[in-house]
Amino acid sequence: MIPPMLGMLLVGIGLSNIPEVKEWTVLDAQISSDLKTIALMVILMKGGLSLDIMEIKRVGFAVIRLAFLPCFVEATVFAILSVLLLKLPWIWGFLLGFVIAAVTPAIIVPCLIELKKRRFKIEENNITTMLISASSFDDVVAISAYMVCLSSAWSELLDFVEMG
Repeated sequence: MIPPMLGMLLVGIGLSNIPEVKEWTVLDAQISSDLKTIALMVILMKGGLSLDIMEIKRVGFAVIRLAFLPCFVEATVFAILSVLLLKLPWIWGFLLGFVIAAVTPAIIVPCLIELKKRRFKIEENNITTMLISASSFDDVVAISAYMVCLSSAWSELLDFVEMG
């Protein structure tokens, strides 16, 4: 059986590359942005509704470490790779890294919710609660860091334009 997310991804890639389909599925940029925001909200709300607040308080510092550390490591690795392989400037490499880091909860949260429903043995240590709350917080960190990098990139570009 094919995982639902992989199926949706393959159908989306397939449909977006068929010229006839592209003609009658044109979305306004604002509508597309709104749909992406709604999808992010649904993923984070599904994760948030499956959390136990007492367990989050019990493992609070671990959640913070699991939110910050993977986000910045992912962003740094992708920044280094994009600078070395794609010859992008560092700031654009970090932009790419934080975009990819923001996608991670969309993959982790549905999988963890499914594991929680199936009552795997991982629930005895409340690993799912810790990872779901960390991935939701990770998304906030990634989006915030992306916006900081984006404003820095634009300020550098504007300084360059004013000098030239």
